[in-house]
Amino acid sequence: MERIIIVGTSGSGKTTLARTLANRINGSHIEIDALFHLPDWKETPDEEMLARLDELTNAERWTTCGNYRKFLIPIALPKADTIVWLDYNLAFVLARLLRRTFRRLLRREELWNGNRESWRMFFSRESIFLWALKSHYANRPVYSKLFAHETDRLIHLRSPLETKQWLNSITSDLD
Repeated sequence: MERIIIVGTSGSGKTTLARTLANRINGSHIEIDALFHLPDWKETPDEEMLARLDELTNAERWTTCGNYRKFLIPIALPKADTIVWLDYNLAFVLARLLRRTFRRLLRREELWNGNRESWRMFFSRESIFLWALKSHYANRPVYSKLFAHETDRLIHLRSPLETKQWLNSITSDLD
């Protein structure tokens, strides 16, 4: 495992797992959200995103995470040797998302490039909760089809306990 993509619903723990794995493989963590979200929540143009991701995934060892299929599929997926799909139940993901969002709101934590979540965002149509609700069930058939022939490099994890056990099982192989 040297080039790893992690996908899953917002709030499933993709970024935390990607950072952990990047440290274990002595690689870089390519945070797609940080590349995509410019200051004031502006979006990086697609051509620039594709070029930057292509450059960063030319490294020998890396992890990346997210559900930005229009960037990950053409650029990172062909280069990846491992795909991790965090396919947790919606109730768990929403509870984790709620805790994370309230922590970020109360502490005014910076996410990327000066951006912070706001109470306005929390209650808007751009709410991360609405996004999680819409994308959770929509992503399952897409990922099932996309990864149907990836049996040799797909790790499909259905609970945090499975993820923890898998992570513990590979620790000795990576050390």
